[in-house]
Amino acid sequence: MKNINTPAYWDARFSTGDWENKEGRKQTVAFAKEQVGRLGLPKSFKGTILDFGCGLGDAMEIYKKTFPNAELIGIDHSKEGIAKCIQKYSNIAKFIHGSIDAVPVVDVIVSSNVFEHLTNDQETAKMLAARCSKLFIIVPYRDFLDSLGPNEHINTYDENSFPSLV
Repeated sequence: MKNINTPAYWDARFSTGDWENKEGRKQTVAFAKEQVGRLGLPKSFKGTILDFGCGLGDAMEIYKKTFPNAELIGIDHSKEGIAKCIQKYSNIAKFIHGSIDAVPVVDVIVSSNVFEHLTNDQETAKMLAARCSKLFIIVPYRDFLDSLGPNEHINTYDENSFPSLV
């Protein structure tokens, strides 16, 4: 299956309003609200949380409300996405335009609904795990992949998907 998830593809989705029109911001917030309770971090956490594949940064508000003392970093390969992150959330988080190579060493990395878009998902997981104490990869479970046409999701996952991390 061809991977359409290029920086140019996501720049177009974020710059045209397509992401917002398809309720991507609402989805990100809903996922973040559900996930923060599963991170196992105390409210007083003072370390660094990095959102890998932060999109438009909408999880940052949830992270800041839940972990007010944490340092927050978002990274995404979409230049348009990072520009919008900086516009809206630069008062609570730092943002980096880049790929896996730009990820600094941090305490916690959260990657929510990103890995299903990656060609090199297993390699990326190993690289992220080496750059943090705790790695959280959130993916759709047993997602149906449409082999007939372009689809953003190119991977499907189940409980056995990341054997190198277990």
